[in-house]
Parts: sequence; C-alpha cells; structure tokens
Amino acid sequence: MIRDGQHRAVVLAYLYGLDYEIEILRFYFKDKKHYIKNNFDNTKIFTKWFLKKVYIKMKRIISND
Repeated sequence: MIRDGQHRAVVLAYLYGLDYEIEILRFYFKDKKHYIKNNFDNTKIFTKWFLKKVYIKMKRIISND
C-alpha cells in the first residue's frame, strides 16, 4: 500500500516494470508528528541517503572552485 509517493511509484513502474524493488523508509504518524521506526534497516537506508546527498553537494562545491 502506498500512502504517499504514488507519482514516484508510477514513474518507477513505467521505467523499470511492475516487479522492480526499491528500498523504503517507513514513517509512522501520531498527533500531527511523524517519526521513523528506529530499526537497523531504516537507519542504514537513511544514513546511505544522507551521505549520498552530502557527497553530491560537496562534489558540486569543489568543482565550482
């Protein structure tokens, strides 16, 4: 079940087919706040995503100098 990101799911299905698998983060909502269930898989996925963003930003900064 996809509660948010249907547009992204449609694009991935179009590009890679319906059997394509992706890593996900599960968010849980309570009282207008959201949090990520703290387990190893979510932590690993989030860390990988964050480091990739930092790397791309640093690469851009260095290449502009």
